[in-house]
Amino acid sequence: MTQTPRIHTEARSSGFSAPSPWDEPFQLPSRPSPREATRESAACWVPPGETRRVRGWDLPDGMIYVGGRLRGLSPWGTADPALINPRLAVHRGRPSWRDETMGYRDYAVISPASRATYLEWLAGGRRDPGVEIRYVYLFFCGLERRLLLDATLVAEAREEVEVLVAEIERLRDLYGCYRCFREHAGHLLDVAQVYRKHLEMPQPPYGPQGGDVPFRVKLALGRCAQNRQPIPADWAFTWLQSDPRTRLRTPAYRCRREFEELFKLRYRQKFRRGGLEIPPTRKRLTIRYRAASSTFAGTFFGEIPNTPDVTWRPEPFATLRDLAEEVCRELDGYSRRIARTGDREGPAAIALLPAELARDRGDCAAQALRSWVGHTLNGSETAIVATGELIDRWPSAVPGKLTRREAEMLAAFLGHEGYGVEPDLLSANGEVALFRLPGRTAIRRTESSHEYVVVALLLRLATAVATADGEPRAEPERLFADVLARFRLPDPAERARLGAHLRWLLRERPGLAGVRRRIGGLDAAERRRIARVLLRVTAADGRVSPGEIRILAQVGPWLGLSAKDVYSALHALTSAASPAAAPETRRAKPGERAPASLDPRRVEAMRAATREVAALLEGIFCDEEEDDEIPETPAGLMGLDPAHSELLRRLARRPAWDRGAIGRLATSLGLMPEGALEVINETAVATVGGPILEGDETMEIDSELLSEVLT
Repeated sequence: MTQTPRIHTEARSSGFSAPSPWDEPFQLPSRPSPREATRESAACWVPPGETRRVRGWDLPDGMIYVGGRLRGLSPWGTADPALINPRLAVHRGRPSWRDETMGYRDYAVISPASRATYLEWLAGGRRDPGVEIRYVYLFFCGLERRLLLDATLVAEAREEVEVLVAEIERLRDLYGCYRCFREHAGHLLDVAQVYRKHLEMPQPPYGPQGGDVPFRVKLALGRCAQNRQPIPADWAFTWLQSDPRTRLRTPAYRCRREFEELFKLRYRQKFRRGGLEIPPTRKRLTIRYRAASSTFAGTFFGEIPNTPDVTWRPEPFATLRDLAEEVCRELDGYSRRIARTGDREGPAAIALLPAELARDRGDCAAQALRSWVGHTLNGSETAIVATGELIDRWPSAVPGKLTRREAEMLAAFLGHEGYGVEPDLLSANGEVALFRLPGRTAIRRTESSHEYVVVALLLRLATAVATADGEPRAEPERLFADVLARFRLPDPAERARLGAHLRWLLRERPGLAGVRRRIGGLDAAERRRIARVLLRVTAADGRVSPGEIRILAQVGPWLGLSAKDVYSALHALTSAASPAAAPETRRAKPGERAPASLDPRRVEAMRAATREVAALLEGIFCDEEEDDEIPETPAGLMGLDPAHSELLRRLARRPAWDRGAIGRLATSLGLMPEGALEVINETAVATVGGPILEGDETMEIDSELLSEVLT
């Protein structure tokens, strides 16, 4: 419900103190009471939308006082200056919009020729821009009386407030070139907000103008406090801009549009309940308005009941000021680039903006880069592109080359648009992987998390092992893809990066360059855990190739493993990965298609390996104490597990064996024949310097090496 202000007036003369017209302690004989004045107003007022004919002119759209009697509230009891008295003389003729003889803002005092000019202007719809501003003021005085006096006491007048406000705004826009009138109209519009349910923002430019916060802003903030409602972002920004205590840095003025947008965004993020909440204070909000009309004889002022003034409190304003400082810091880089180059919309400038402001902005070059990336991905999550093809689309200082700063800005631009690139553009040679970020999540930090560094290092080692013999092994590749789907990093953007990084590794096969240095940045416990994961991935399918052995032997010492530890762990893991009593799978002959289906037990073994590797990865980032050692094999020959040791003991009974007999013997012990022979020979090479079993269909045993093993 709109609250009616308690209104007072201050006399212009310092020797006379006018009593409050609402308290009415006494009445001067020539001075009407406010209620008597409103009765006269009702008799003379022409409502909006009506036409009144005066001295031959049809005055459309009302909003004027026409009659023979309408007194003001001044102590002198003079007639209201806005009253159009039809009895007064009017000299018809060609109107002179620039009538210098009109020295007063009073219809009864101006000359008959000036009255004719005024009526001509009213009849023309009050829109001629060349009219003398005094005529505009004369009409403005009538609007002033209707708002300050009639709307205070009469419900019919309050219902016209919206129409009157619209008319004042129209006049301000039309005659705003006159500074005095523009300020007067703005102040009256502020007062009119008391009667309005929905307040409107002050017209720009905002910014502290000296003095005090505008009344309209105070009224909006006071209503929020009184109703226990949070201050909306628009009003919070208007308060910041109009408060004389505001001291903003250069980005707030150089990047005005971006500053306002980002301030409101960060404000909503900071105050989740909708905005800053300020409790009401005891200090009441007051109106102070110096009237243009002589009917009020001075300054109009009053107190708004139940509406506190909260702008004087330092704590809420300090919160807004600190938030503005944070926003300025976010825009510092963008502001400096504008000052240095004048570039506001180029790709490099967009990259310096916060992600929320950068999307869908930019010049033709920025739009072309966005379009190319979208076309390259074409609905896919990841795409491999030539590094030079991406760099050529960036406005670098040296064509075809990027500095570190330019590479970071290109990555930031892609991140703003919901894309990423792997690996770092400075470390990539031939190709890079473009990928789509989940939910347009931007990568904002320049350093990767520790979890990402560890898992990316694991991917590098695993792909080096999987591609040791040429083409990537399908089982380790599929295993790690399944593990990444199961293992979840906290950051969704880094999860997407890992998938793209794995695809790039399998495509580029960068090898082990720089891996030793990265491993050196990990502690001993992390290196041992990484070794466990790497060994489990390598042995997931139950077989290990010579190339994989070579890579593991190279990286083992970096991870704290000796060659013996590597061989022993692989033997144990390959043995455990082989399904017990599995029949020997016949190899496809040349030109024959391989079997269409996989052994269900091998598939289950791969699933078990996936679960185990995912659990090991989780353990890398767990602070709890756990067994960090490489799994020890049971005591046996050359460190072999019991099954392989027993097979070797049985083979020692003869100097030569048929391969089929060896296969049946290995199967009876739950071992894969070919894999078991490879394990025994490779272990022997590492332990005693040579293979124990040699031959094709008939395999002979080196008795000399065997004696060293058995002893």
